[in-house]
Amino acid sequence: PGEGSQYINMLADLCIHFPEVRQCFDRIDGIFSGHARGYLLSDIVFPPPCFSETERKEAARKLWEMDGAVEALLTANEALLTLLRRLELQPDVILGHSTGEYSAMHAAGVFSLIDSADNGERARALNQHYAGVAARSDIPRSHLVAIGTDAEKVKSIIDKSESPVFIAMDNCPHQTVVAGPESAVIALAAEMSRQGVICQDLPFDRPYHTPLFREYAETLKRFFKRWPVAAPHTPIYSCTTMKRFPEEPDSIRKLAVDHWVRPVEFRKTIQKMY
Repeated sequence: PGEGSQYINMLADLCIHFPEVRQCFDRIDGIFSGHARGYLLSDIVFPPPCFSETERKEAARKLWEMDGAVEALLTANEALLTLLRRLELQPDVILGHSTGEYSAMHAAGVFSLIDSADNGERARALNQHYAGVAARSDIPRSHLVAIGTDAEKVKSIIDKSESPVFIAMDNCPHQTVVAGPESAVIALAAEMSRQGVICQDLPFDRPYHTPLFREYAETLKRFFKRWPVAAPHTPIYSCTTMKRFPEEPDSIRKLAVDHWVRPVEFRKTIQKMY
């Protein structure tokens, strides 16, 4: 799973029953102990049960910020992967959705973003990178809406209106996520609602998986250039290309960057895998 799947107390039941799951969260807490932001991932994923509604909303807000969201997502995915391996459940093929594609790459042995072998240096560098990007004014903000219909219908409306809106995710036959300037996305959602289609605003303000995110994607090149990359040991598909991952390191690095400026073709990739 990718961003949007994180929530307060996620995997709490597994943390109680499986120490290896808890250890993944403990490890990320150790990596960010003493960080300038002043909180640990466990503070917002597993907050004290007595905290107020205001504090709960603040924890939820941090879980949706770029660094908190990605950190929570990658840690939870790592925890589940660790548990599945302990239970000796081995995948025949792997797929990730959006940011979850990085977790899929880790599961397939391509690379690791959170690795205790480097004492957390890679994770801290990525966190610092997110903070730097968030402070920049040249990374455009966006409005995202989930539309309860297929991508072909959404595209036809976009094309007719010549709207500057992009399809960011083709999730399934009854959900398409669009991103773009707020006024244009709101107008598109209004038109879809007039046609009886359910629309829901998403708590993101970043134009993930559209050309609008090119500036951010370019900043990732230096990270992937210096990180070890290997051919996958387990078959893995990409929702960017709807194909199997390449095996050449440079091609993998390019795909990891292109991933952010091209749509998540989840529905078509599932069909291709089938």
